[in-house]
Amino acid sequence: MAELEESRRKLAILQMHRHGASTTHASIANAANGSSSPDRSADRTMGLKDLKDSIEEAKVDRNNYLPRENELNLKADSADAIKISVSNYEAKIAELELQIQKFVAEKNDLEIKLEEAEQDLAIAVSGRKDIKDEINVMASALTKEMEMMESHLNRSKLAASEALALRNEADSLRPLLNRRVLAKSCSLLVNTKSYLINMRKKWLRLNPSRLWYVDKLEKEKQELQFIMDMHGQECLDTRYVQSLSTSFLHISEGYSDDYSTNYFSLIFDKRFEGFELLILHRTIVEIKESEHRAHIQADLLKATLAEHSLELRVKAANDAEATCQQRLSTAEAGIPELRAKLDASERFNICHGPA
Repeated sequence: MAELEESRRKLAILQMHRHGASTTHASIANAANGSSSPDRSADRTMGLKDLKDSIEEAKVDRNNYLPRENELNLKADSADAIKISVSNYEAKIAELELQIQKFVAEKNDLEIKLEEAEQDLAIAVSGRKDIKDEINVMASALTKEMEMMESHLNRSKLAASEALALRNEADSLRPLLNRRVLAKSCSLLVNTKSYLINMRKKWLRLNPSRLWYVDKLEKEKQELQFIMDMHGQECLDTRYVQSLSTSFLHISEGYSDDYSTNYFSLIFDKRFEGFELLILHRTIVEIKESEHRAHIQADLLKATLAEHSLELRVKAANDAEATCQQRLSTAEAGIPELRAKLDASERFNICHGPA
């Protein structure tokens, strides 16, 4: 800038010299017209020479200063361009500083997110350990429960096998029992029928007037036949035995002869034998009922085992472990992306930080 001012000052001096040369030419013209004296003309000639010399020097200086002036103008233009570029660069620097601040904020956010991801990862790992411990506890509990159920099932199987053995034994004894009952029934009916016929004849010979007693014997016969027919379907209790005893005593009190006593004793013995057969039938029924209860208990155990739904619980535990594993893998997959963003922001700060 100082050189530019100096060149402008010299240019003004040259213009002043040119203006002085023009005045000198005018004075020379006046001298030619005879308006000055010879002394003055000599002085003027000397002055004119000096002026010509100074003009020549001024021309030389002007020729020397013109390239310099052009150069200075170019420098001034370049200085203006530099100022404009400097202002543009300053604006860009301000914009880059804003971007740097933005990237720094993003870097801080990424660091916070990375810390949160690491915390989530740690929590997920600890949660996974807790879930594994819980699964182990559940597995041990399920193992113990399965062992208990197996032992219970084994006991039920043993009871069922015993019931099955009793059933087989009852099935094997049932034909023999039926044969014996049939034989006893047939013999009892035959003996009773013959005995009643004989007793009827005797009583008719001895007591022809006691026809009512014959009717009573017929009723007793029908009752005995009914009991023998129904012994496989009904069960007699002690009250029936007591009623038999009471009826026997009541009837025997009215008849004290040997025939009556023997007859009623035979009737009571036959009825009591039928009662024994009914007791045996009741024992068989109880065996069947115990077998049925054993089957019911086995079914209940199977239903209880199904209600526990061990497979569903194990599946739920596996699903929970898979969910935790998925969350853990998701967090681990997000960590490289966060690290890449953090590294990119750091590289950008390193590259554009000095500017």
